[in-house]
Amino acid sequence: AACRAGWHFFMARCPAPLRDKLRLMREFGEPPGGDVPDPYYSDDGAFEDVFDLLDGCCRGLLAELTR
Repeated sequence: AACRAGWHFFMARCPAPLRDKLRLMREFGEPPGGDVPDPYYSDDGAFEDVFDLLDGCCRGLLAELTR
């Protein structure tokens, strides 16, 4: 999930045996933790920052999945 609100939404709908698999995307990035910021009302630089942030998170997720 990109944010805690999304995480709670998914947790409420996820079967109990699978809930331990739900994680925030930022847990896979550096520094870990927090929500992915919403750049919608910001300038192009904010979109680039979020892209870079998520690129790092995706790389961390991939590293964890391939362990």
